Amino acid sequence: MLYLRLSRKTEASTSIVRQNEELLDLAARENWNVVSTLTDDGKSGGKQRDKAKHALAMLAEGDASILAVYAVDRWSRMGIGESGSIIDAVNAHGGRFVAARESIDSEKDPDYWKLRLAFALDTAEKERNNTIARVASSQRYLKEQGYWEGGRVPFGYAPAPHPENPSKRTLVVRDREAVVARELARRLARGELPSHLAAELADRGVPTPTSGFRRAETLTMAERPIPADLDTEDRGHWSTQSIQSIMTGDTLLGRRHEWAVERIRGADGVMRQRKTALRVMRDADGKPRQWWPAILTPAELEAVRQHVNNPDDRGKYRPRLAQRQKATRLLSGLIVCDSCGSKLYPVTARDRRFPNENRVRVAYRCAANTTLCREKAHAEAHTVEAHVVALHLDTFGDLPVLKATSATEVLTAHEAELADIRAAIREASTILAEEATAERFEELQRLQRHRDTLQASAPPVATVYTPTGLTHAEAWAEAEKVGDLAAQRELLAWHYREIRVSKGRTPVLKRLTLVESVARDRGVDLDDDGPSHGPGDPAKRRRGTVGASARPR
Repeated sequence: MLYLRLSRKTEASTSIVRQNEELLDLAARENWNVVSTLTDDGKSGGKQRDKAKHALAMLAEGDASILAVYAVDRWSRMGIGESGSIIDAVNAHGGRFVAARESIDSEKDPDYWKLRLAFALDTAEKERNNTIARVASSQRYLKEQGYWEGGRVPFGYAPAPHPENPSKRTLVVRDREAVVARELARRLARGELPSHLAAELADRGVPTPTSGFRRAETLTMAERPIPADLDTEDRGHWSTQSIQSIMTGDTLLGRRHEWAVERIRGADGVMRQRKTALRVMRDADGKPRQWWPAILTPAELEAVRQHVNNPDDRGKYRPRLAQRQKATRLLSGLIVCDSCGSKLYPVTARDRRFPNENRVRVAYRCAANTTLCREKAHAEAHTVEAHVVALHLDTFGDLPVLKATSATEVLTAHEAELADIRAAIREASTILAEEATAERFEELQRLQRHRDTLQASAPPVATVYTPTGLTHAEAWAEAEKVGDLAAQRELLAWHYREIRVSKGRTPVLKRLTLVESVARDRGVDLDDDGPSHGPGDPAKRRRGTVGASARPR
């Protein structure tokens, strides 16, 4: 039986082929009959492997009389303790262990093969540890010098030659992914669910950071060969956790992390280093260090974190979902009783106008208790909705749809600094929990005082309204096409604070009052017939009927 192993598999690698050829030549010279060849390709010798366990089991149970490996370090790099399992397997049924490169043979050298095996395993483990230390030192040096040390490429970025040292690499913005990251930031900040965004990214075919498709694309950018077994059609699986991990980390700010370490004395008296917390790398002044171009601003990232990480803000994830569960009709939440001010809710009942037909009728009715409202209003839903839609499009259809955003009246440097201080407080709190020293506590207090000072000096905030490029008629048509009642309701809410219905037997259009308007009271110019209405102006009321040019759409 032959056992082959290679730690890192690439298309250009021939190590497995060489091992197999060497062992087959040895088997031919020794007149062995090879019953099985077990291969661990791309497996580390520093961990347990199923095929290695299977090989030992075959030798111990007598299914194979010889276990041959190319070299001891190909069998294992887990140290001298592994020699015991090999010796037990050999002794179980008088089997034989052969390591070709070291000429270790339990049959030809019965007196010293165990000692030589133990020495070779110990050497293999030390070589592995030295390699790990050497690679870690190289990566640490590259990181400190501002180079990209390799590994999984963060979402939104791609490897490229460093401008000052083309032999080294850095990260540049991957435009297609940067657009997705900015879109996710905007939508998370306004309260959309990460799980909904994950499902949408999957439907759109956006590859995840660990997908085979993206890895193949990254290797092509780095001018490296693509492994033959890499599934380049695999686009990965987006999840809530992956969205949160990408969108709440500092990587999208062009920043990197390092482990905070402390020296502790072990039970054996030897001083060792222990990792305590992952923190952002900072310069000599304590400010976060910029390593590559930022995709988001600190203020944008902080807005995402406040919605995603704040347990008290979890309910804001579902503003539209909660609205849709209750708002089953177009005017739900806008239409109210003129007598008591309570909301009218849609109810379904059999249409008595057609007693011989199984028709239903939907009406808005006041849900207040009769002791609170003796003039409970009601209105036929289709008639009211058609009237309001026609009046809205006839009056405001040609006006632009505006988007309200909050912006500071000064530069966003204040928000960026405040976001950095909050991140530093989180890091300091984590480290303090692991290492509660007076210096750590004093540092945390200093950061908190700085945060309080910044919050107290926060610049004034103004609401800015910008056109979306669509008129109300165009936006209404788009929302109607996809059946988005919530979007249609938002368009109505821009111009009508509420729609009041009074009780009576007269036609419902004569009992209808449209109260204008949220947008007017915000001081937004919506038409050309006069100045906009400010917050101090009384709300306008409009009564009207459907005109010839204002038919429902």
